Amino acid sequence: MRDYDIFSLNEVFVDKNYSILEDFLPKQGYVVLDLDAGVGDYALLSSVRVGKRGKIISIEADPSTFQILKRNIRENGLKNVIPLNIFVSSQPKQNIDYIAEKFKLKKVDLIKMDIEGEEYNAIRGAKKTIAEFKPRIVAEIHSKKLREDILKFLGEYGYKLIFEKVKKDYGFYLDYFEFKP
Repeated sequence: MRDYDIFSLNEVFVDKNYSILEDFLPKQGYVVLDLDAGVGDYALLSSVRVGKRGKIISIEADPSTFQILKRNIRENGLKNVIPLNIFVSSQPKQNIDYIAEKFKLKKVDLIKMDIEGEEYNAIRGAKKTIAEFKPRIVAEIHSKKLREDILKFLGEYGYKLIFEKVKKDYGFYLDYFEFKP
């Protein structure tokens, strides 16, 4: 197993970065966008929680990691997880709005992002999804400047920062956002 896969598994299952707040845990029937799915650690956690009526769209840009993700989905029998091999950005056919349209999503309940500095670009490519579905968002944000840009952008859509954990040793913020008009 690669070092960054172990780090990712640790974030999800030991540090529980994406399950700190109960309201941000996937629930039965949820549609979840898992940006930077890695080998499928968060997908495994979420698949059980969303159940048969829910859906996880696990997006991984790296081709070799994507192959491992697909294998893990298959070997764990995750029928409600859809793997997608694209680099998420604000560009057409690479953004969150495009993904929501491509899969004809009627809702998006939660967006989990750990995309190594591309969080702001991904958020900019989610304007329609954010405005229409108002999903909760959990993001690892990899700089103070990106954090400020994301806070401002999401604030324009009625979002508030609900929780923040500063991971100084690793140089990022773990932020939980929710629509709060």
